Amino acid sequence: MTTIQPSPPTGTVDNRAYPRKRVDTTGEIIVQGGFRFDVKVKDISLRGARIVTATRIVLPQTFRLEILSPDRARVKICECVRRWQFGNACGVQFRSSKTVTLG
Repeated sequence: MTTIQPSPPTGTVDNRAYPRKRVDTTGEIIVQGGFRFDVKVKDISLRGARIVTATRIVLPQTFRLEILSPDRARVKICECVRRWQFGNACGVQFRSSKTVTLG
């Protein structure tokens, strides 16, 4: 059974190790079995991101996230752990990542 933890309440202390930068770009989640889901990446840091799905789905504990750069020249490929999920929004921690130049 998957446990969904709510996002931290508004106004709480931010304990992130790295500051997040607001972005508005697209990404794709790839889960076991090769299923893909489009997402919006709302903010990102060196070790994590906040993503939003178009529909409310329960994301697995671990998955791959591919983030397209705003200029569409690069893709960041991240192995992720779901840290929290509330509605369509989800916070992920990057276990590993690499950036690939497209073209």
